[in-house]
Amino acid sequence: MINGRIWFGTPVELKMIGGALMGLSGLSLVFWPELLGVESDTGILTGLLLAFSATYLSSLGNIVSVRNQKRGIPVLHANAYGMTCGTLTMLLITIISGEEWVFDWNPEFLLSLIFLSVFASVVGFWSYLTLLGRVGADRGAYATLLFPVVALGISTVLEDYRWTLISASGVVLILLGNFLILKRVN
Repeated sequence: MINGRIWFGTPVELKMIGGALMGLSGLSLVFWPELLGVESDTGILTGLLLAFSATYLSSLGNIVSVRNQKRGIPVLHANAYGMTCGTLTMLLITIISGEEWVFDWNPEFLLSLIFLSVFASVVGFWSYLTLLGRVGADRGAYATLLFPVVALGISTVLEDYRWTLISASGVVLILLGNFLILKRVN
């Protein structure tokens, strides 16, 4: 919302602020047990700083994507350029750092690599960036608060995640915040 206001002059609506506060509160509740276990360790603080920095940079990426779409640059082309630059950057970092290249020909690894490359990256980013172009960076980015909810659902089925009243309340707040922000006013 803030970057949309700064870069595009998009008005910040009261319902957006309310929905964002609900979503952030819900996210805090979902991760409350982990937050309680955090001690004032510089590694934890560094991790939190990196997480907040990555979130802000992701927000700027959303802004660039919306700007590109407004200029008529197709999502698929921008996505291809972005992924190519990212791949070449990682290749350069790997070469400079002297890391050993290891590739596993195991079918399980290959299938997961194909899934992550095609569906989770190409299709996933194309879908998300298309959503940003249609509903705006503010509303589109808010949908990312659903990622932890989906992860909890998967963890419930595959990893025997144990729900608590606090985590369930957090998910309800996230969903209500999403509803509030994404609901069209007639």
